[in-house]
Amino acid sequence: MNGDLSAPPQTKAGKSFLMLLLALGGALAILCHQGFLPHHILFANDGPLGAMVDSSNRLPGTFAGHWGILYWIGGPVPSASPALSTLFSTIVPPEIFMKVFAPLTMLFLGFGAWLFFRQLGFSSGACVVGGIGAGLNMHFFSNACWGLGTWNICAGMIFVALAVLVSPWVRPLWVRAALAGLSVGMAVMEGFDSGAILSLYVGAFILFLFLSQEPDAVKGILKSVWVGVVVMIFAFAISASTLYTLVGTQIKGTAAVGVSPGEKKAHWDFTTQWSIPKLETLRVIIPGIFGYRLQEFITDTNKASSYWGKIAEDPRVEELESSNPKTRAATAAGIGMPLEYQNVMAGNDMNAQNQIVDQVKSKVQRRHTGSGEYTGVLVCLLAFFGLFSSWRKEGSPYTRNEQRAVWFWGGAALISLLAAWGRHGFLYEVIYRLPYFGNIRNPMKFMHPLNISLIILSGYGLEALSRRYLRNATTRADILPQHVLRWWKRATGFEKKWTTGTLVVLGVALLALLLLSGSKTDLVHYLEHNGFSADLAPQMAGFCIQEVLLFIVFLAASAGVVAGILSGAWGGRTAGWAWVFL
Repeated sequence: MNGDLSAPPQTKAGKSFLMLLLALGGALAILCHQGFLPHHILFANDGPLGAMVDSSNRLPGTFAGHWGILYWIGGPVPSASPALSTLFSTIVPPEIFMKVFAPLTMLFLGFGAWLFFRQLGFSSGACVVGGIGAGLNMHFFSNACWGLGTWNICAGMIFVALAVLVSPWVRPLWVRAALAGLSVGMAVMEGFDSGAILSLYVGAFILFLFLSQEPDAVKGILKSVWVGVVVMIFAFAISASTLYTLVGTQIKGTAAVGVSPGEKKAHWDFTTQWSIPKLETLRVIIPGIFGYRLQEFITDTNKASSYWGKIAEDPRVEELESSNPKTRAATAAGIGMPLEYQNVMAGNDMNAQNQIVDQVKSKVQRRHTGSGEYTGVLVCLLAFFGLFSSWRKEGSPYTRNEQRAVWFWGGAALISLLAAWGRHGFLYEVIYRLPYFGNIRNPMKFMHPLNISLIILSGYGLEALSRRYLRNATTRADILPQHVLRWWKRATGFEKKWTTGTLVVLGVALLALLLLSGSKTDLVHYLEHNGFSADLAPQMAGFCIQEVLLFIVFLAASAGVVAGILSGAWGGRTAGWAWVFL
């Protein structure tokens, strides 16, 4: 690009959107094809067909609240919000709604990301591929299949709000603020507490946006404040009914008011039960390393993909397995174990301790997960590429403000991950003590902003590839292997460091695969100790190894395509092939 940071030419919005619609819509149709068959629907745990067909669950009656009769004699249901999903479920028959809602919410999420990248002035290729990366995000897709497609609409509306805020076409500024506020309000109506969490990220982005645009910090702060106030007013105006319901039914103040120490601990354990264990962060790039579905819900005879992680495990299990004898003894006493058991837990007899812990495990909740957390190997690779590109000393693909934006979203991703760790990390204990946060059950909800941040960073990575290596590049004259070899001999600086780094990561992944394969017997013993049969445990261990192998294959393919673009393999007239391969 030779320092030219001007916006690349974009394909007309209609053509670009049509490409997104065909690619993403086609992929979603294939993934959800069984739901389109006669007498089939996509089952949703949190929104089953039985509830959908109940006449009491239909508009306009639900606007005033109603008595839900799904379970036994039923119970009171708060009034419905005038959200997109509510209106759609009223217009469309329940059977059709259940068939199309999950894929349509993913299509909307992809459209939101595409719109945001368009307003940033990114190339059409980056917008379309970035939209596909969002629309096929498995974190949001699995939530939709669980019955929480409303969370996908929530995330899509956050992208729309961000797009409006950065748009050079929407003027004056108060109009942008008002439209962004309406989008945030709709996100809150669809996502409830998840929408409230994401709205804080929009607020932080507003502060960042105007501080980075204004040379005078005071003016930047003042503009951020009044734009933020307008956003809040319009968000509250559209979501007032939802906020009233949310506050009235869910919020009871802070986490530290008016309770005894024992009640405080019980409340902490309850609200943080769905936390991401640090090691399970690997699921972001290796989706099945800890399995997928709960064993009891797999209808197939092959249950090798059973989930064996620790999400939603009773925290007392971890405390009883602690390396600290005081923690083990205190937990044993808290559970009400006999004194002799407490003495064993405080001692050094590991076999006796394991026997006691096994008894406890059979009586408490071991694990429960209703969502996958896979962001995508390529999406994460591009996100890191975008981050590393922002630190280039020479030939940066970004303007100064874009560079800061990459850092902002990198920081947002890091904070989101630390918060998603919940009781397994330090940050959520701080967040938990803030007003109202102590009543939000499920730190894993911070996986929403983590995935949004990674999608945005991947978009910046795509745009860096477009500006530096695809725009104005010459068409190669030799065959691909020769071209790459000649490029590698003369490559220097950032390109060589990046390619070397990805090769090192691949080498580490291969070494990890060998170590995991060599430790299969130990993994089998671990699985047997944690509630799986002697017949199933070896199958699960083999499935875990297979998933790591698949990760390495996808990482090698993704790194190979990126390295090919860095080498100039697809430039000039063949630049379109780079987007196809991505």
